[in-house]
Order: sequence, then C-alpha cells, then structure tokens
Amino acid sequence: MPSSLSESKNLNAQGYSLTKLLKRLEDATARLEDLTIYQEEYISDKYGIQVNDNSEQVQPLEHEIVNNDIIKTIGDHQKRKDESFDKPKAIVEFDLFIDNKIKPLLELSEKIDTVVVDAVKLYIEAYTETSKFLQACNMAIKPDMQSADFAEALGPISAKIQEINEFKDFQRSSKYSSYLSSICEGFPVFSWVTTTTPQGLVDSYKEAAQFWTNRILKEFRESDPISVEWVNLYLSGFDELKQYIKEYQTTGPTFSSTSNLSLMDALNELSSKQNPVRTSAPPPPPPAPPAMVFEIKQDETKSAEAGDMTAVFAELNKGENITSGLKKVDKSELKKQKELKKTESKPISDSKPPAKPRKPQDISMKEPRKELVGNKWFVMDFINEPSPIVIEGAAIGESVFVGKCINSIIQVKGKVNSITFNECKSSSLVMESCVAGVDFIKCEKFGLQVDGYCPMITADKCDGGNVYLSKDSINAEISTSCTTAMNVNLPIGDDDEFVEFAIPEQLVHKFDLNKGKSGKFVSEVFEHAG
Repeated sequence: MPSSLSESKNLNAQGYSLTKLLKRLEDATARLEDLTIYQEEYISDKYGIQVNDNSEQVQPLEHEIVNNDIIKTIGDHQKRKDESFDKPKAIVEFDLFIDNKIKPLLELSEKIDTVVVDAVKLYIEAYTETSKFLQACNMAIKPDMQSADFAEALGPISAKIQEINEFKDFQRSSKYSSYLSSICEGFPVFSWVTTTTPQGLVDSYKEAAQFWTNRILKEFRESDPISVEWVNLYLSGFDELKQYIKEYQTTGPTFSSTSNLSLMDALNELSSKQNPVRTSAPPPPPPAPPAMVFEIKQDETKSAEAGDMTAVFAELNKGENITSGLKKVDKSELKKQKELKKTESKPISDSKPPAKPRKPQDISMKEPRKELVGNKWFVMDFINEPSPIVIEGAAIGESVFVGKCINSIIQVKGKVNSITFNECKSSSLVMESCVAGVDFIKCEKFGLQVDGYCPMITADKCDGGNVYLSKDSINAEISTSCTTAMNVNLPIGDDDEFVEFAIPEQLVHKFDLNKGKSGKFVSEVFEHAG
C-alpha cells in the first residue's frame, strides 16, 4: 500500500512538471512569433523590403485608373478655367500665345543641344515675366514711364535680358553660338511694353534676329533639318506677337482707369497670390524607428575596441623585452634627418615679385542723361537700359556724343553731322545717316548698324566690334588703330543677305629704298600662305 502511494505521487509530480514545461514552451513560442512579426514590420518600414513572399499587392482595376485620370484632367481644366476668370481677355490671349507659339520652341531645342535648351528657357521665362507685368498693368493706374517705380517694375524682364547676354558670352565658343546670338538679338523685343508704338519695335528686332537665323540655315540646313523648323518657329513668334499687339495692346500696355493701385503694389499682390504664405506650421517629423532587435550597433563595438587597454598592458608587462622589436638606426641616418629638418624649417623664398592687384572696372555710377546742349547731343551713363534710347528729329548741324553706356542701344533718327562712341561696353548704335562719320574710342563689344549713308568709320583702341552697312555705305572708309576682333557685314549675298568680312589685325612692314628721296617703310596686310 505504501508503495502504491509513492508511485502515484511520483506520477503526479512528473505530470505537473510536463505540464509546466509545455506551458513554458508555448510562452516561448508566442514570444518568438511576436519578435518575428515585429522584425518583419521593422525591415519593411526601414528598407522597403517585403519579407513575406506570399503577400500580394492589390493592383487597382483598369477602369479605376481611367476614372482617376479623367477626374484629374477635369480638375486641372477646371483650375485653369477658374484662373482665367480672374484675368482679362488680353492676358488670357497672351498666355495662350505663349503656350501655342513660344513653348513648342523648347521641344525642338531639346532635339538640338542643351545649350540651346537653356537659352530658350530664359526666353520663355522672359515671356512669363511679361505676362505677369501686363496683368499688373491692367490692375494698376498708369505710372510715369520715366519714374524709378516703372523701372523697378521692369526689373525681372531686364534681369532676363542681362542673363541671356552673359550666357551668350559664356558660350561664345560653342558650336551653336548662332542660335544663342539669334535669341540674344531678338531678346530686347520685350521692351515693347515701354513704348506707345510697339509694332514697329517688333519688326526691327525681328530683322536683327533674322541675320543670325540666316547663318543658322547656312551652317545647319544640310546636317540638321530640325534647324529649319526651329528658325521658322522662332521667327513666327515675332509675327504672332505683332498680331497680338495689333489686336489687344495697340498703344502699349493697358492700364486701369478706376484703380488707385500702383504698379509695384499690383505686382506684389500678384506675387502673393501665386506664392501664398503658409499660416500653419508644418507637421512635426515622424519619430525615429526603434532599433532593430537583432541589429548590432557598430558604434558600440568600435568604442569597446577603442577602450580595451588589455593589449597595452600586455606590452608593458614585457619589461626589458619591450624594445626587442625596435630597429637600430645608424648615426649617418640621424645626420641626414637633422639636415632635412633644417631645410624644411627655412621659408621658401619666391624670386617672382607679387602680382599687381587688378584694376577695378570703371563703371559709372552717375545719373544717366540725354540732353541737347547747343548743337550737341549728350547720351551718358545708361546701364542695362531695356529699351532703345532714341534721339528723334536730329538736324544736319548737330552732333551726338555717347559716353560710358553699358549694355544699351542708342538709336539716332535723322541726318546728323557726326557721332562719337566713347568708352562704351556691350552697347550698339543704330543710325540713319551722317555727314562726317562715326568714331569709336575705347569700346568693348560694340555694334553699329547704318541704315542710310555713312562715309567714314573710325575705331581706336577697341575690341570686339560688329558693323552692318547698308548698300549706300558699302564704300565707306574704315580706319582702325589698336583694334581687335572687328568684323564688317555687307549686304552683297543672295537676296541681300549679309556677308561678313574680318578687318585685318596683322601687318607686314618693309623698308623700300625706291620710295621717296631716301626710301620709306611700306606696310601690307599679312596673309597666311596655303
């Protein structure tokens, strides 16, 4: 009997232990499952990897995609429609003109070269700024065209003109420089917003751009047929702009007759509408993800290695044997090291004298002026002028002096006695006729266009000039002194196309005993053989 009781107790103890063991195994299994699920979620969130291969991503049905696209298209159309209600018809038509006639130029440019693409982007940006300017004019009262506020309102358009000029100069050596020059010559057409007779201005800048588009056709017509399409589309933009001006802006921008808003206030209001200010703070960033369960922190291992000094103490415990691994150095090597240290410690003296500081550019900061004093016109200190500076009604007994103008165009209408261009940079002169001639003195990157008659052209200490002569001025006498990179264009090609000729810079001087009583030097243009 006692033995049976002891056996039953042992069986109960074993059963209890087995039950407890099974419960612990179940708890451990549940814990491992929780860790596995947590691990999968962490890897999926951090690395974007789907751990479960059996998971399937639900794809939207085809009709749902089509419906979403239709809803998005309708929403965009409704958004443009709502915006058009806020704009007058003239501005809406101008934006349509940009979309249909100007922006397609970018698609063609992408097939040519990235240099042309960058220039056309600036061209489109200038049109966008012009659209914004016209809309502001429609909201504001008409300002004084000569005021500082009006010039400030034209600032974004003027900045684009300056930017395209700098871009063209930077890409002067590019294969597609003719494209850049054509855009640059036609770029000042945006100054039509500053005059009451804009149609004629569009025609003049189209003619200036057409000179370079003819060169594009000459260079790329056979190798790149897209160039023909590009030129036609680019030139048609001037015609379409003229047609738009004729229909909607015949006498320049239209201003409001009932508003008391200034032009700058109108521009600021438009800018605030296009770029609304956020009143609420952005949402806080999401919290950092928890550390990976089985992820080993490398920083901790590195710090543990760095803080382990056991290897150092092991070396110190060697005692006298600590220097057994050192190499014995001869005295001769020590002397060499001392000599090297002496030479390195001496300062290196440069025999060349220090470079002279560059002379700052002489940029005039005076107030620009255009006035007639006696019988002489003075045009001085105009910088980055967006529209041409016109002298109208000049008489035959008057002369014109243009000095220290930068990136400006001076136009002289009528027949004058003489014209002087002095210390101007990146500026051009458009004239009708003169009696004596035109003088260029210390000018950089100047231009001259003669529409009538000019008997003489003089260039002294100039660099980079382009001269365009009319048929009446083909026989003009051109004198140069210390002048480089000057070209003369004559209308002697097919259909009166301009043909460019370079003015020689190199001369050969020889002494001839047969000339005069005791001989004299004879100078001839240097020509390369071959």
